[in-house]
Amino acid sequence: MKYSIIFSIFLIFGQSFAQETLKIMSFNAHNLFDTYNDPLTKDEDFTPRGSQLWTKMVLHDKMKNIAEVILKEMPDVVGFSEIENSLVLKELVERELKSSGYHYYYAGPSEDSRGIRCAVISRLPILNTESYNVNRDDWLLIGTGKSKTRDILRVDFDTGKKGAAKTLTVLVNHWPSKLGGEKAQRMRADVAQSMSQITAKIAKRYTGRRVVSLGDFNDDITEKSFDKVPQVKLYSKMKSSAAGVFYSPSRELLSKSPLDRGTYYYSRKLQWQTIDHMFIAGGVLLNSKRSKGFHYEPGSFRIVRHRHAVNRYFPIGCNITYEDRKEAKLRKRCYKGASDHWPIVAEFKYQ
Repeated sequence: MKYSIIFSIFLIFGQSFAQETLKIMSFNAHNLFDTYNDPLTKDEDFTPRGSQLWTKMVLHDKMKNIAEVILKEMPDVVGFSEIENSLVLKELVERELKSSGYHYYYAGPSEDSRGIRCAVISRLPILNTESYNVNRDDWLLIGTGKSKTRDILRVDFDTGKKGAAKTLTVLVNHWPSKLGGEKAQRMRADVAQSMSQITAKIAKRYTGRRVVSLGDFNDDITEKSFDKVPQVKLYSKMKSSAAGVFYSPSRELLSKSPLDRGTYYYSRKLQWQTIDHMFIAGGVLLNSKRSKGFHYEPGSFRIVRHRHAVNRYFPIGCNITYEDRKEAKLRKRCYKGASDHWPIVAEFKYQ
């Protein structure tokens, strides 16, 4: 468990920000790296002389595209995965987002070999941050070739409300990739168990607290990774649920085609996959509505299909190769888009 410094453009903000609804977004930023070579991580590709020819121009184009997606939706909180460090997050906010009320941001610690980590930006003040190291000693023993994954980042936000509804807790996840097959799925199952334990502990301690766990889970909610995650299939069932039981609004899209519910196009298999999710939990007083708080608005969950994609079938990231360089220079914006994932959003109403 680790703690880090909260970065905020404004340290003091009035209590006039209290509102009746909240919108939360999950967004895999797909390799939002700075342009410098960190000797401690494998980030050489994302430098001006690296394979991606990652110059300031490319980085700033990508930032503009990410910001355009965010500003069209205006979420109150954005949970990011694949952010290299706090410096590139700060630059994104200060260049593109601070004038629209995103005064608060934070990037957690990471032991990932490339240095990527989970992060948040917010229009709500940050009260507290905590990072959970979910690595397990036996991962190397099962032959995955990997021993570490990204921390689960916890951020507590001030909603401006009084009582138990004052604090919103968001957990940002980026689970191990599919590389490694069933052995990698075992790793994701272990992280799923850790997420459930972390959430249950928070919800039991704070009985009126809303907890939203989101991110890139690298698995569909129907996969084995989630077998040990306590869930209900309908949000209405949350009213009688124990602390820490989840509802995933991704379930509202299960009847749709892979194209219409997909958040990531896996080019190796030429298929859409739904791997970006939100999981909603709360304490028993909030679930039973004996305590006022922010409740999920059923039907508000959706996939944000923005214009920064080659076409609707394949949202591609801002990767510039040598052959593309000449064409890229002719454009003010990076023609390859913002990310290789579609973001997701959901809305919550105070009641």
